[in-house]
Amino acid sequence: MMGVMMQTALLVSAILVIQKALADKLHAYVRYGLWLLVVVRLLLPMNLIDSPFSILRIAETAAIRHERGTNDNVGISAGQSESDIAWQQENAQELYFEGGLPAGDGSLQAGNGITTGRDGTNTQTEQDVRTDNRALGHGTEELSFKIIICAGWIAGSLVVGGFLGVSHFRFRCRLCRMRTDYRGKYVGVMREKPIPIYLVKGLPSPCLVGFIRPIIYIGADIDTASDTFRYAVTHEEVHYLHRDYIWAFVRAVLVTVYWFHPFVWIAAAASARDGEIACDYGTIQRIGQKERFAYSEMLLKLSAVKKGKRVYSYGTMLRPGKSELKERILRLTEGKRSRTWAAALTILLMIVLAGCAFTGAAQGEEEQRTLLLTDAPDEDTGDVADVEEENQGESRLPDEGNVDEPQQLEPTSADITEGTPFGADGPTLDFAGHLGDGQESIVIFHDYFGLIIYDLTNRKVVRGLDLVSIGCQMTQGDDACEVAVSADGTTVWLHPRSKQHMYRYEIEQGLLYQEPLVKNFQIDLEGKALFDRYLVTQEAAQGQTGWSSNYLYEEYQDEQGSHRAYIYLYILDGEALELGNLRCTWDDMLFELGWNNAETDEFPYEYNGVVNQPEIIYDKPCNYSHISDGFGSRKHPVTMEVIVHEGIDYVAEKGTDVVAAADGVVYATGYSTKYGNYVVLLHINGDMTYYCHCDEIIAEKDIQVKRGEKIATVGSTGQSTGPHLHFALSRYGEFVNPEEDMRSMMPLDETDAE
Repeated sequence: MMGVMMQTALLVSAILVIQKALADKLHAYVRYGLWLLVVVRLLLPMNLIDSPFSILRIAETAAIRHERGTNDNVGISAGQSESDIAWQQENAQELYFEGGLPAGDGSLQAGNGITTGRDGTNTQTEQDVRTDNRALGHGTEELSFKIIICAGWIAGSLVVGGFLGVSHFRFRCRLCRMRTDYRGKYVGVMREKPIPIYLVKGLPSPCLVGFIRPIIYIGADIDTASDTFRYAVTHEEVHYLHRDYIWAFVRAVLVTVYWFHPFVWIAAAASARDGEIACDYGTIQRIGQKERFAYSEMLLKLSAVKKGKRVYSYGTMLRPGKSELKERILRLTEGKRSRTWAAALTILLMIVLAGCAFTGAAQGEEEQRTLLLTDAPDEDTGDVADVEEENQGESRLPDEGNVDEPQQLEPTSADITEGTPFGADGPTLDFAGHLGDGQESIVIFHDYFGLIIYDLTNRKVVRGLDLVSIGCQMTQGDDACEVAVSADGTTVWLHPRSKQHMYRYEIEQGLLYQEPLVKNFQIDLEGKALFDRYLVTQEAAQGQTGWSSNYLYEEYQDEQGSHRAYIYLYILDGEALELGNLRCTWDDMLFELGWNNAETDEFPYEYNGVVNQPEIIYDKPCNYSHISDGFGSRKHPVTMEVIVHEGIDYVAEKGTDVVAAADGVVYATGYSTKYGNYVVLLHINGDMTYYCHCDEIIAEKDIQVKRGEKIATVGSTGQSTGPHLHFALSRYGEFVNPEEDMRSMMPLDETDAE
């Protein structure tokens, strides 16, 4: 809001200066049109683009230099000698916190704000004490201050808007009460589509009032057969053609919202004046130059009327105020012509002003100003580059304000499609879930477009974090982003190398935090359990053509002994370097990635591996009364959509035992809004069986179960119309008809029921 206030003040001041300098050389329409920039600036209180020429950049730089000058003149704290101060500056890194360096377990210890002298004694400055006391209530005070400011703004808007609204309402009521319809011959120029005209007793000035259907009101004391009446009607018609009744309403809204800004009130008054000047010009063009003196006499007569007030929110009023009467009369009587060069010069100046007033400070400039404030030495001791070179290899002090607790930010999702191209180096693979722990399908990689968490088996993006919004999009150079992932794949740390802060992204909760960087990225993460598979060079690339990413590997043991599994992303030779062509190799498994980012609620797991094992004949998963729906296309009973039914629905009483259809391992259990409580079994041949809409889950994840062993009970959870079991079978990642691989099934009979 402060930026909009500064930019508006700049625009209003510039327009007034231009009008004063060019005077009558500026065309009336150009003069009036200049206020459109102010209206757009107020209606769109946001910067369209970033620019190094922004007025905000100039103001911020001046403020920062002033703050630096103030900080440079801060006196020596009480209780410290000049030699103590000099010694502390030389050893600033060690003394910044007492215990402020990472602990042995990698956690960051908080400082106590106490500095140490050369003699080993601790001193605490008066400023430190005030800072410590103020920190406790800082958040509450800031919140209270914002609430007070917001409440004051709302109260002021209600007062101003209420006054203008009530005044306008009373004025309209008076017009409606006192008006009589004009039934004479229409004397205006809009004869094909005339505007309604009413005569009002005691009206001090002709006016055009109304937002949707404007009406011309003229004082009843004006002779309808006179030239004054004809001039007044034509004048208000020009207001209608200029749509000034709309601008009158916009002015009222803007002064209501920005009631606290004096330049908004100045702009409202000046734009109303220029609107009348533009309307005078349009009127003379219609009635003829020869009648401009008679028209001027009409303005003089109307200005002499003492009764009645002139409020801009009412609409338009022909009667000029004293401040504008002279200018309007001179423009009409002198007949000076405007100059084309003046209009061209004005337009050029306004383009330059728009570039300053509609833009914000560029991101690079903001970073430089931050560096100027926090890191730059005095001008007489060298520049920033010299200091950076001297301190290379040493840990830097945290930026002022970066030693607070982690700040939670609002994460922005990465905007990606199949056609999203790669950066210069392509995506970097950061994580792949450990084999055998139930997370083997998850890979994490990043590029300029974002950080992507991808589920290979379900071929979908779990989460995507936009890196541009946090300045982590660079993959090369001094601003390149360092990335580290926790060993369990649930937390990602990102650090732009040139910054004294990093970001922590909690994947499962989708939470993003900004944290201070005390030493450097590697040291600050010491003691944390990080993902420990490393980059492999060309060893795994034999026979691979096209583009391929870095390689991750892990050692694992099986019946044949020790093995090394390679994981990497690749694109075949000749294919475009786009996400839609991305594949993943994981040991002996190949995955083709899909990029349908729409929210789905399908089965949570599918199997994409390839094995050669004998077929399994599956048993019925529960005792049932009948099959309500089989495999194939059908109309969903809840959504009424025609969809493919992936399994068989067995109708049974709630609580009926659900048993494993064959030997297997419990691959997953959980809840889905579509399928309710579910159990997924993985069988030795790679098939997966699904047991859905269950009431109670008995089986536990990763537990071996035998054929016929109870794993759940029948229920009606999720999208279900009654108690039943939805049983499905998938093979090589596709659902197949379970009935073709099951024993002969019979419904529950009376003997089974007993």
